[in-house]
Amino acid sequence: MARPRRDLTKQMEQAAARPATPPPAGGPAPAPRAKLVRLSLDLAPAAYRELQEFCSATAVALERPRVTGVEVLRSLLAELAEDEALGQRVQARLATL
Repeated sequence: MARPRRDLTKQMEQAAARPATPPPAGGPAPAPRAKLVRLSLDLAPAAYRELQEFCSATAVALERPRVTGVEVLRSLLAELAEDEALGQRVQARLATL
């Protein structure tokens, strides 16, 4: 049975609102981040084509008019946060760069 689709935007906003470090002892808690953080990414043309092809195939599979690259990358980040084995595979790949 397929897992229900999660609201990834809400999940990312909640993650952004959590403090990265615990507040100092006895001091006030830091204010939660209210805005999303912008990230720029430069891709090789072949990698960009692969992303676009994945987006198109996923849109067809999900019976949606469009799936954006941003949605895919946010989903990947959510999976990375939840899946320790995926994190280890990413670390192994980074070690070879």
